[in-house]
Amino acid sequence: MGMVKDVSSLETTSKGSKKLDVLLVDDRNHDMVISLWEEKATHFMESMAPLQDAAVFVIITGLLAKQYSGNSIILSSGDPTKCYFNLDYDPLKELMGNIQAITGHSSTSLPPPTKKRFVSTEDNIIADATIQTILDAQLPDDKKVMRFVCEATIVDISKYDGWYYNSCPTCPRTIRFEHGNLYCDECTKETGDYVQRYKITVHVKDDTAKTTFTLFNKEAQRLIGAPIQTIIAEIGQDKITSDIPVLVKNVKGKKCVFEVKVTIFNLDGREGYTVARLSEVTDQPPSTSNPPETLMDSPRKKKKLA
Repeated sequence: MGMVKDVSSLETTSKGSKKLDVLLVDDRNHDMVISLWEEKATHFMESMAPLQDAAVFVIITGLLAKQYSGNSIILSSGDPTKCYFNLDYDPLKELMGNIQAITGHSSTSLPPPTKKRFVSTEDNIIADATIQTILDAQLPDDKKVMRFVCEATIVDISKYDGWYYNSCPTCPRTIRFEHGNLYCDECTKETGDYVQRYKITVHVKDDTAKTTFTLFNKEAQRLIGAPIQTIIAEIGQDKITSDIPVLVKNVKGKKCVFEVKVTIFNLDGREGYTVARLSEVTDQPPSTSNPPETLMDSPRKKKKLA
């Protein structure tokens, strides 16, 4: 239960699933991310469409806890998930009063939801950044990483950095050879085998500058549209080289919104900023047609919830 603070764009994951992230604030002024999937995501967007001009209070039931650590709460929808908007419901009224007391807003001045490409509970993400901003970034003494969200176009793929790496089968760390055996430093044990994962360095630009971003497995697969195993199966395991496959080259020219990490690694002139998340920019906005058959705050829903 909370006030809707931010709503992400509807995105398609690397496995083809539709996902919508919603940032709620509770009566303690703590943020939590709700990940809604497939029809739960589209129904939420459709129900929110007429409510964009004022504060929205929502109750979402039937959620699964994906992360619960301190103030970092991430919940995910499942089959029983249901959403109820702006109910005439005492606990929701109490929530509104508590948020007003904390923020100093009146009921009519509480902010409406903000549309964002990505939502997060982290407070060190700088939105609407440019590439030049990222290149000029300096880490504060109390931070080991900063995150920036920027829109940029992929203009080329580095042919010198390959397109995959050999990793531990259990975790995404690079494996190393030691005395003829395969070893993973993260798992602190011999692996006995390895798997290939994507690692692609792309040249990107916006109106301010150019730089390079590094895409790892999940985000690379999302952009390419196929798992690395599909490409390897077509080439042949014994025939793969560092030459960039055609399917990987097809990402050239795509415009995306990137969330990139700036770490101490990048501060001595090294670029190749790691992409934590991305979303391809398309000309067609998500459809909000075919609204739900029944309004979420119908009297029958209220009775059942109470």
